[in-house]
Amino acid sequence: MSANHTSANLGERTVRAVGWRATSQLISQFFSWIIAIAIARLLGPTAYGLIGMITVFTGFAMLFGGLGLGEAIIQRKNLEKQHLDTAFWLNFFVGLSMTLAMIALAPLIAWFFSEPRLRWLTSVMAIRFLLDALNVVQRALLRREMRFRALAGVEITSAVVGGIIGLTMAFYGLGVRSLVAQSVGCSLMQLLLCWRVTSWRPSCSFSRQASKELFGFSLFVLGFNVVNYWGRNADNLLVGRFLGPRSLGIYSRAYSLMLLPLSQISWVVAAVMIPALCSIQDDIARVKRSYLKAISILGLITFPITVGSFITSEHLIPGLLGNQWVGVIPIFKILCVVGLLQSITTTIGWIYQSQGRTALQFKMGLIISICCVIAFAIGIHWGVLGVAWSYCVLCLIVWYPNWAVCGSIIGLSFSDMVKVLVPPFACAVGMGGIVWAIENALPSTMPHWLHLSIEVPSGVLIYLFVVASAKLEASRQAWLALGQVLGDRLPRMRRLLLNYALVKPRVHSR
Repeated sequence: MSANHTSANLGERTVRAVGWRATSQLISQFFSWIIAIAIARLLGPTAYGLIGMITVFTGFAMLFGGLGLGEAIIQRKNLEKQHLDTAFWLNFFVGLSMTLAMIALAPLIAWFFSEPRLRWLTSVMAIRFLLDALNVVQRALLRREMRFRALAGVEITSAVVGGIIGLTMAFYGLGVRSLVAQSVGCSLMQLLLCWRVTSWRPSCSFSRQASKELFGFSLFVLGFNVVNYWGRNADNLLVGRFLGPRSLGIYSRAYSLMLLPLSQISWVVAAVMIPALCSIQDDIARVKRSYLKAISILGLITFPITVGSFITSEHLIPGLLGNQWVGVIPIFKILCVVGLLQSITTTIGWIYQSQGRTALQFKMGLIISICCVIAFAIGIHWGVLGVAWSYCVLCLIVWYPNWAVCGSIIGLSFSDMVKVLVPPFACAVGMGGIVWAIENALPSTMPHWLHLSIEVPSGVLIYLFVVASAKLEASRQAWLALGQVLGDRLPRMRRLLLNYALVKPRVHSR
């Protein structure tokens, strides 16, 4: 097989995988957002604040459930059965240990936050450690083999089942318990479905040599995840400890509404790009080209979402969540700036992991995480707004050095990155300016839903027009990617639209 054919085959597989991954994430996240909005209107900020207190600790413990072995399985060139068996049993024992440890620590967590309800909530949430640990190898194999169609089915079904459980319990007045049940139910369904769609099953074997080979890569991934986690979640810990559950509920909702959707868009592409870049890791020039192409398309999608959310936030938050959540608006606006940066910055992990430079990733993560904790500790003196501002300022300060260190691995300069991101950013800002003018022209007495029904469609159409007028390379690449995902359906769709537009009779020949 020729190199060109191999390259084309990988490109087609990658694009199709992105298509399936994007489909999965779009459907599951759309359903999850609808469910989250409905539950938020039923429960209010305090319930989300209680869950935020728990997840500060349970989220940290979940990092150890995976041990970074999923990434090691994806990255490893020569993968044997002993590696899979060893990874499975390591995850099982660590997951079981973390479940028991978190149940034992539940009273201490409740004492730390002065919230007795956290004791049983934490104990139930701890079940997820074991469920997720049993699923690490199966998910890694699906990603390594780029079976994202199967993974899409798993994630969509799990999101639907978990969402229905949570919404039903919230409707019947079960309060914060509905959020716990939603989380555990989703994890259980993912476990059952992943085991059904994968043929690999563990045997009762364990190899010390295989564990050494896997840990040579995964320990630094785990170390980075640990320091990065506390750097990203120190704000929740401080807000929950010193400002209480309601303030944490407002802060965490603002964070979730802005940063998590953008991060998940990046994760959609990351789930495909990491194994794809690992497969060409020795061809540095090709890795660089592929990476720049990916982030240009990513910016084309995430920048208008961020700018549009900032412009429409005065109507978006109360329109979606209700007037009880208006305290989210100023925090949400600040985090829009953070989201603009982080939607692209999160992709630097693709380079570290595909090139096997996880030790350097760990060192950079440690430095930035320490800076995050210091910034949050300073910002907490001015309440949740102070925490949000400290996060924003820090992201601006560390943006360049973070890129410079990572880019040096593949010869990627900061200017290379800026060149591909400035055009979609300029288009997003142009769209935002027009939508802002439309918003100010509309009567302020109009209901929130009516504002959104005018501003959001207008913003989408304006952005598409601006991008088409600018003839961005990223939009051309996105169109080609869509064409590969849809196969020959796209040309037929285009011809059909043209025929209707021109209103010409069509003669069918056989």
